[in-house]
Amino acid sequence: MVRDGNFWGAIDKKGTVIVPCRYNDIYPVKAVAPREIAEKAEKERIDSIREAAARERVEKVTVSPATANTSDIIILRNGDDIKALVQEIGDNEIKYKKFSNPTGPSYTMKKSEIFQIRYSNGDADTFADLSNSMSVSNQQTSWETQRQDNPYRFRIYVGLGSGHSYGVFGGSVEARFNKVGVHTGIGSQPDIKSATWSVGAKWYFWKNLYFDQIVGVIGKHSEYTEYNLEYSPIVGGTEMVGVNWSWGGKVRFGVNAGLGFCYGFDYNVYSWAYDVGISISFGTK
Repeated sequence: MVRDGNFWGAIDKKGTVIVPCRYNDIYPVKAVAPREIAEKAEKERIDSIREAAARERVEKVTVSPATANTSDIIILRNGDDIKALVQEIGDNEIKYKKFSNPTGPSYTMKKSEIFQIRYSNGDADTFADLSNSMSVSNQQTSWETQRQDNPYRFRIYVGLGSGHSYGVFGGSVEARFNKVGVHTGIGSQPDIKSATWSVGAKWYFWKNLYFDQIVGVIGKHSEYTEYNLEYSPIVGGTEMVGVNWSWGGKVRFGVNAGLGFCYGFDYNVYSWAYDVGISISFGTK
């Protein structure tokens, strides 16, 4: 038997308070204070509220009675459709559940694969084709990388040095556009009265490294005459690999060095060839 104020009653085996009560319906229990009854009722009320809130969240994520026969439609760029319950739309991906299995696992999909999402309430979201923008971005990045690797879009080099590009000892001028350069040089060589010369073409196969083909004076030929020793220039071809390294902005200062071999046209001679010089250049990056 329990008492609440002026109320007397009994609790049956199911926990229900019954008034009046019969002896056979009474379940032996210990006395319960009114405060404990109030705390129990309050706990049950809070648990009920929490359960209702949790049920509402589940219905929003899965499916509610109002949308029991409708779904969100995900239209892919390849033409396929997916019946789904969209949960979240992020910057690059979306999360959804299968409409046929609303309590099952969540799935993710890249937004670049999606053309449009049609929601159950009639609204729709259309997504831009990110693959094209990424392709343009990659092309720009590739172009920028190529430009950094080869900053000399068009430049004019003026140099002084020694070697076959400089007419043995003299100066040279080169015009370079991207990976191709043409150059000419004029100079002198001891014991040769006339000026020495050269013309050539360079192919820059990697950054500042180049392969150079040159035609011009490669040396001198000595010949004894009746009165003295006379010298004449030897004209031939030169094959050379070198580097043209420079630093600065639109105006750049640099050094040039190359090594190869040469052969004479008029005389059957073969020899090592070299280029060593300094330069100043003008042009665009």
